[in-house]
Amino acid sequence: MKSQQKKKGDNMKKIMMIAVIAMAAFMVMPSVSALELKDVNDITTTGPTKNYNAAKKSTNERTTTFDIENTNLVVVDKTVGNANRPQGDTAWFGVGVEAPDSDVSTVCWKRGYTNDHGDECTTATADGQHNDYTLWIPFTAEEMKAEIEQNGENAIITKTATIYWNGEDGDNYQEIIVRLHASTVQLVIDESLSGTVSPTAAFTEEDKEAAMEVYNENHKPEVVEPQTTEEKKDEANPDTADINLYLLLSLVITSGCGIAYSVRKRFN
Repeated sequence: MKSQQKKKGDNMKKIMMIAVIAMAAFMVMPSVSALELKDVNDITTTGPTKNYNAAKKSTNERTTTFDIENTNLVVVDKTVGNANRPQGDTAWFGVGVEAPDSDVSTVCWKRGYTNDHGDECTTATADGQHNDYTLWIPFTAEEMKAEIEQNGENAIITKTATIYWNGEDGDNYQEIIVRLHASTVQLVIDESLSGTVSPTAAFTEEDKEAAMEVYNENHKPEVVEPQTTEEKKDEANPDTADINLYLLLSLVITSGCGIAYSVRKRFN
């Protein structure tokens, strides 16, 4: 009997020992985390853009927001430079994202501002010059004009793009938000490109003023016509003349009936 109890006790000790070892192994097991995100940079001035004086911004946050305001962007033809620009006569804002130090097998972009590829995540390629992954985001005079006509001085064109490291699953992504304050930015054409870029691609102070005129015209306050004295009198006393006439007639009829009744009583 005692031997059986001893055997059970030994088995229990073994089970407890195994559980402790397993727990200790679990506690020291290295955790699998997302890639360490690195900097997102404004690289606009590294391209053909000149006269660009917006403050550069660098951050390694999950979401990075750039505000373009109080500056000029240069309109270029798509053949200028070696960047992948699918359209011409456009001003471009450049973003460079440094790759994580860990091994990255696939990198792709989703661009929320274009319908060219729908929800497809298109392959991103590293830029050898800057040793990062670059994306050029377009802005046109037509967009700025339409936005100001709609929202006036508060016109902001917002474009988003997301870069995914090693596929779209998990937290290995970085979102870039670019906000162009249309009423404070001009699109200018470099004199050296005046023969290849259409003049209508610029957005000048005059273009802004014309767009603001459209906005103001569409947002005029409703004008209420003042009422005349006669209209006010009629509203305060609707159909007063008719009411007085009916009252007078009823009094005459009532008085006549009373007199006739009195005369009849008198001579009967």
